[in-house]
Amino acid sequence: MKPDIPLAPVRVSTVVRGTPAQCFDLFVSSMTRWWNPRRHLVRAPVERMVVEAFAGGRWYEVGEDGREADWGRVVEWAPPHRLVLSWRVTPEGQFGEDFRSAVEVIFSPVAEGTRIDLEHSGLEHLGAAGVRLRRALAGDQGWRGSLSRLAAVISAEP
Repeated sequence: MKPDIPLAPVRVSTVVRGTPAQCFDLFVSSMTRWWNPRRHLVRAPVERMVVEAFAGGRWYEVGEDGREADWGRVVEWAPPHRLVLSWRVTPEGQFGEDFRSAVEVIFSPVAEGTRIDLEHSGLEHLGAAGVRLRRALAGDQGWRGSLSRLAAVISAEP
């Protein structure tokens, strides 16, 4: 067992045009369009990423060869304002049944459209590996970059 290290959650936000419902839908239904193309678990090119639309549902990706790789589970499904996913990917990039951190996404209406707040928590249980994973998730190749790509997808919608 690795010792817990005090570690703040990764928090990123963006404001985009569009309603919370539109943004929520694009977050879950168009994940392949905004996800970092270098961050996949399947070896073949990724055909699609899936977030099943109910609490307890799977969060996974499917390669062009039909193979699937789990990322986690849907913990809370509350469209159009809140989504919580368990993240079960280890710092080594493998699915870990016993490894669980959480990704919470809030979609709030604001004058400009929708504010999207994402928080990835629970990395402190990984010890030093959690520090490295947090650094990766907080950067441009992690959640900050992903929300930027999501904002571009939302902006391109009619």
